[in-house]
Amino acid sequence: MIASVQPDKGEIPLSVQFNAQVTGGDAPLTYLWDFRDGSTSTLQNPLHIFTSAGDYLVRLAVTDADNDKWRDSVLVKALLKQQYCGQLWIETGLSQVTKADMILYLRRILTKLPPWQ
Repeated sequence: MIASVQPDKGEIPLSVQFNAQVTGGDAPLTYLWDFRDGSTSTLQNPLHIFTSAGDYLVRLAVTDADNDKWRDSVLVKALLKQQYCGQLWIETGLSQVTKADMILYLRRILTKLPPWQ
């Protein structure tokens, strides 16, 4: 059995198509996707929307008529939207920066490292 996703990362709200490929087993097969955000699905190929940023190790369990079980997992990275907080003058000119960029820049100044290394 193989679990796959498309896309596996992106900005929230992140819409992800999950797919389960199963070879073998005795029909009927049952599927249980645990999205690790409090939601589950019993569809073979569900669509799920992640609304909170984080790394989600999504788990899939498949059971056949003989109670044989398969398990797989896939990692989904739901990212915060990049929001620009301002502009910063760097060696190559004026550049828009995100909050994360600004924090990195300030951290490097305080530790006396070159700001963009």
